[in-house]
Amino acid sequence: MVIDAFVEAHLPLVRISGDLPVREALEAHVKSLIARYAGPQGRLIAQIIAEGQYDQATLVDFKARFWNDRNAAVDKLIRRGIEGLFRSDIEPHDAAEMIYAPIYFHLLFSSGPLDDALGERLVDQAILGLGA
Repeated sequence: MVIDAFVEAHLPLVRISGDLPVREALEAHVKSLIARYAGPQGRLIAQIIAEGQYDQATLVDFKARFWNDRNAAVDKLIRRGIEGLFRSDIEPHDAAEMIYAPIYFHLLFSSGPLDDALGERLVDQAILGLGA
């Protein structure tokens, strides 16, 4: 039930645009994700992730109902970026983890603010490091 509440509240507000150029779509998505995680949605997903460390069924359920589809959507965006923004030799899944993992680190360890500046830095650093 908690995962249902999270998915229903989260997905409509954190979409990946297929209409924007890749850099803009990536930055918009990262910023919208960060904005959601800076509030109650962040506390909820942190609790789901924590519960998944003790209850394998929770982790499997969460990944099946939320995580796997989100990963696929981000991978698709990164693949679209290989057509000009990113180098052709990158692995989309690894690139996505490089961009998104710091968001979860900030969330779970309160290592810094979850704000637009973080989103801009993550996208800028990814493009600098993975750029064509």
